[in-house]
Amino acid sequence: MQFIDNLFFLLFSSKLPSAKSEEMKSWLAAASGDKGNPFREAVKKWFEDNSEYQIIPHEVHIDKDAPKGHIQADKHYGDIDLFVIDHEHRIIYPIECKNIHGGRNVHEMKVEMDDYLGRDGKDKKAKMRKHVERNDWLNSHKEALEDLVPNAENYTIKSFILTADEIPLGYLKKDDLPLPVKSFSFLRKNGLSYLLDL
Repeated sequence: MQFIDNLFFLLFSSKLPSAKSEEMKSWLAAASGDKGNPFREAVKKWFEDNSEYQIIPHEVHIDKDAPKGHIQADKHYGDIDLFVIDHEHRIIYPIECKNIHGGRNVHEMKVEMDDYLGRDGKDKKAKMRKHVERNDWLNSHKEALEDLVPNAENYTIKSFILTADEIPLGYLKKDDLPLPVKSFSFLRKNGLSYLLDL
């Protein structure tokens, strides 16, 4: 019966390998999405309880038709899970919250690297690509942030990906990562000083 427990773990952690049908891919994506929201709320609450930073309470949409309190852009750049502002040091932290746990063996670590960075220079489907594009756009369009941050052009933008646990990707590909990957468990342990090397 242990194989059933293993199957449930793979399904509900969205780690089922080689999902081929569109239905299964869709189900895994939904299971993964359901994990993300409580994680985002936990990170938001941690910043509220442990910092004087301003936290935008909602996910921030970046799009052509974005409403007030969001960011107008030339096209859809996705959503910023958590938009945190350190006014004292003039730093804006667009945080992508990922409730993921790192690979436990060599194969899972390789799959994780391929998923996030692409494989053999083919990064069109790399998960990190859209976050890098969004970061580049934010840095070259700071004036678009005026609704959220007055005088945003005087702030530094430090985008990063925050994972639930430490993942090997941050160590194995540290020099190749286009965006920093940080761990929520280490943020809770070390406090705001953990963000100093961004």
